[in-house]
Amino acid sequence: LRPAARSRKPPAGRAAPASPRHPGGRDRRGAVRELSRRDVLRCSALGLAAATLAGCGGTPAPLAPTGRIDVHQHMIPDAYRRWLATRGVLDVGGIALPEWSATAAMASMDRTGTARALLSVSAPGVTPAATDAEAQDMARTVNDAGAELAKDHPDRFGFLATLPLPALDAAAREATRALDELGADGVILLAHSGDTYVGQPGKTDLFAELDRR
Repeated sequence: LRPAARSRKPPAGRAAPASPRHPGGRDRRGAVRELSRRDVLRCSALGLAAATLAGCGGTPAPLAPTGRIDVHQHMIPDAYRRWLATRGVLDVGGIALPEWSATAAMASMDRTGTARALLSVSAPGVTPAATDAEAQDMARTVNDAGAELAKDHPDRFGFLATLPLPALDAAAREATRALDELGADGVILLAHSGDTYVGQPGKTDLFAELDRR
């Protein structure tokens, strides 16, 4: 039989060293582990922008161009923001509408190495409109704003047109105008407009117009 190992007791008056696995340990491995945890928490709070920071601190450094195209980037034209406010829409999903400008959007794209973005408006689109005519007018306003941005910054922006659904005839007309006259890269279809869902029957003519292209 092998003799039992003797445990060494620390001299009187001296505390036992903390275990390397103990959260309170001050050994080098423990210090690295705690530092790493703090860094992760600090970086995650910065979200996507953290990827562009050196050591999660200092001035954001632009990434090298990647040719990346962001097909889901939202714009908030001033006219659209003001109109939403008249309809009592100040937030989307509980999140306040952020300030938006083309300059700030392009700066963010530079920080993330994004070459080009296709702009569209987010929910609720033009569904807060009180009438079909109002929805059609605002859809035109939004699409004209997107076309102007694409014209002013052709190497950075394209846009996806907003359609005044659930008015199908008006939506088909605006799709034709946006694609043929404004040079839209496509259209954006919300999951539902009011109580009408995009997959419900009855939209054959609209989809046929889109499929034709």
